Amino acid sequence: MIGRAGFGASDVGRELAYALRPDHWNRGLATEIAAGLVHWHNKHLPGDQSSSSICAYVEVGNHASVRVLEKVGFIFVDRRSYKGAACDFFQVPKAEGACTD
Repeated sequence: MIGRAGFGASDVGRELAYALRPDHWNRGLATEIAAGLVHWHNKHLPGDQSSSSICAYVEVGNHASVRVLEKVGFIFVDRRSYKGAACDFFQVPKAEGACTD
């Protein structure tokens, strides 16, 4: 196993998450995974479109994950505390098919 990825529930819709073993970093795998998850999300929107957003958290200082999210259409929203850590919060803009607050 080299990692895991998927969605969790959030108060704004689905939360995208992924983790890879460090020996598999810098190969484009995280970007490919994130792009696939965003694509799947957009093809399988919940019945209630008001909860159809997709978000992600990145621990402050994790520049590689920020770049992954930016490559697949996420934009920075703000900085928040998440599970006890300072994190940057990202969402896919509504114009790209998936976001409301």
